Amino acid sequence: MLSVAVRAPIAGSSGIPTTLPLALVGLDGDPSCEASSIGLALVLSDGGSALTSTTRTTVAKSWEIIGWFGADGAGRVEVSSIADVPADLKATSGNRLASEGNAVTIVRKASGDVIGDAESGPLVGGRWTEITLLVDGPRLVLYRDGRRVGQKSGADAVSLPVRGIAEAERVQVGHMLLGSPAADYLATDTLIDDVRLERLGDAMAGTLPGGVKPVLDRRITCHPDGRVEVDGAVATGTAAAVAAGVAIELSADSGEKATVSVNAAGAVSTQLKAAP
Repeated sequence: MLSVAVRAPIAGSSGIPTTLPLALVGLDGDPSCEASSIGLALVLSDGGSALTSTTRTTVAKSWEIIGWFGADGAGRVEVSSIADVPADLKATSGNRLASEGNAVTIVRKASGDVIGDAESGPLVGGRWTEITLLVDGPRLVLYRDGRRVGQKSGADAVSLPVRGIAEAERVQVGHMLLGSPAADYLATDTLIDDVRLERLGDAMAGTLPGGVKPVLDRRITCHPDGRVEVDGAVATGTAAAVAAGVAIELSADSGEKATVSVNAAGAVSTQLKAAP
C-alpha cells in the first residue's frame, strides 16, 4: 500500500504542470516512472499527459488520480479515478451521475465520445487530501480520503523484479522522469506529507475456543473505506442476500454448529444450531 497526503494547487492554475508526481518506488537515484514498481501521480483532466494511456477531459478542470503497479514490459497495470470508477459505485446517489442532472462527464478529448462519469466531488486542489493505492491480490484500488474512487484488475499478472543488495529501492517523492526521451516532472506548488509504503499481511484477530473450528478456511479483508470482504467477495443480488451477507460456518466437537454472516458494511450476525 502506497499512501500520500497532498495539497495540490487549484487545477488549471497558471504555471502548474499538467502532471504532478506524488510518490513512486524505484531504484535508488532513478525516479523513472517506466522502471518503478508502484507509484501515484495527479494528471490535469484535460491537460494531456504521457502517463495516461487515454487523454480524458471533464466539464470542469480537475486532477485525475493515477496509480500504477509494475514496470513497463513487466505487465504494468494503471488505475484511474476517472476511467476506472468501481462498477458498484456508478449507480449510487453519492456519485454525480447524468441521471441526477449534475454529472461531471468524461469524454475522449479527440472525438468527444462520452466514456463515463467522474467520482463524486472532483479533486480540484487547494486542500489537503489523502490518496492511497492498495494492491490487493489481483486488484489495484484507489482511495481518496478513505473513499474508494478507482479499481482495476490485473495486478496478479505483474512481474516485480528481484532486487539485489546493490539495487536497493527507494521512495521518490515529488519527482519523476517520464517518457522517452525522459521529461523531468516536479510537483510544482504542491505540498506532500506523510508518504507511507507498507506491506500488509494476514493477521489473526483472535483465537477460536477449544474444540471449535471453521468448516472452511476463510479470508476476511477489511478495506480502508469500511467495506468487508470474505474470500474476495461480498453478498450480492437481492436486498435480503446483501443484508444476510457472506456466511462463515463453524463446528464444535460437541456437535453444535454456528453460522457467522458478514455483510458488505461489516455488520455481523450469528445463528447457532444445537447438536442433534
